[in-house]
Amino acid sequence: MKRKREGIGCGMEQRRSTLKGCVNTPRTRRDAATKTCGLVARVGTQQQATCRDGSIANQLETMRSFVKSKRTVGNKRWVVAKEYVLSGVSGRDSLRSKEFAKLLEDMKAGRVNTVVCTALDRISRSVRDFLGFVEFLNKHKVEFSCLKQNYDTTTPQGKLLTAVIAALAEFEKEQTCERMREAKRTRGTEN
Repeated sequence: MKRKREGIGCGMEQRRSTLKGCVNTPRTRRDAATKTCGLVARVGTQQQATCRDGSIANQLETMRSFVKSKRTVGNKRWVVAKEYVLSGVSGRDSLRSKEFAKLLEDMKAGRVNTVVCTALDRISRSVRDFLGFVEFLNKHKVEFSCLKQNYDTTTPQGKLLTAVIAALAEFEKEQTCERMREAKRTRGTEN
């Protein structure tokens, strides 16, 4: 009985009725303390992929160092499951790329439970797409760490901050579009 209260294994009552459930716990449940990370690196052009600052190699090295630094944090173990390289893929199209489709599939299958990127725009430059991505993360219980902007959806504050920033970005986008429409109308009446 003491074991049940401490949360170690199954209690005697449970053992009799759910022995199979305790023994056959799915791998993803058993390794819940392990952060299996999918590292996402993206550049918009092939030229950017090879330049020193912001290159694919630089992004991957930064993320690998981050994961390595997290390996002994709390009771969680951080490991790199896979690296997803989007070379020459626009930020507008990144979520529709073949490599990103592989990431989504790995998240669905439980092979990746934490997505790591160097900057938010490495994931997407579209607010709508990014919000859809966040919904996907939530649905599949996948966490998100963005190094540059320090987003962390594992906390309530991180979730709130992500929603607020996404809303502000959407507002700015709408304001920019409105200004452009107004300028176009003004130019049309001047001619």
